[in-house]
Amino acid sequence: VEISANEIKSLEQTLSEQIKPATPELSVPKLQLTFFCQVAEKLLSRKIGVSNKIQELLRDTALNDWVKQGSELMKDKRICAFCGNQISDERWATIHAHFDEESKELSNDIDALLEKINDERELLKKQSIVTAENFYSKYVANFEAFTKTMAVEIQNYEKALELISKQLLERKSNITIPITFNQPDYNSSAIFQLVSNFNQTIKENNEYSSHLNKEKNEAQKKLRLQEVADFCR
Repeated sequence: VEISANEIKSLEQTLSEQIKPATPELSVPKLQLTFFCQVAEKLLSRKIGVSNKIQELLRDTALNDWVKQGSELMKDKRICAFCGNQISDERWATIHAHFDEESKELSNDIDALLEKINDERELLKKQSIVTAENFYSKYVANFEAFTKTMAVEIQNYEKALELISKQLLERKSNITIPITFNQPDYNSSAIFQLVSNFNQTIKENNEYSSHLNKEKNEAQKKLRLQEVADFCR
């Protein structure tokens, strides 16, 4: 049976193969998108009392952040570093009531979730890296398909994390106003399944080492028969 030019090339590559060291399987990431969404939804909808708030600051997010930072810098000081006037005990009491413990607790909870989301991003970046050199020629196409698809999936997952982060930061900048959570449209199990499937390719690639001599003999036989057929023609 005559073989094609592509098949001949593949057989020649098999003949030139050298035994490769075993490639460790990739760790399957345990992604936390579902957890992030559940916690974010609760934080965004949590209600904060507004009875003791300074209404002018509630209406102006930038001014609210400016006063918050200033109050932390000038904690318990009597003279305002901006205008030079005295800050009365009554004014300090009003400011402390505005930035109360309830608001601080929500702000801290938001920061904690944002930190976990950033840790998730770093986890994906540290995913074990393999290269085409780790694979025999018959598995290189599988490797290339995996890396291409994986890059797209990671990009989509990062977009989902970014959507959650933006909503958390929006709530933090206007802490007294609840937000309706916008759920990311992404299924993180896609990455889990992708890595699991590719680990099967790695396993087959490692096992191929024990069959390499047999594969070489078969390739050599097919190429020799093809040469005989060519000569007969």
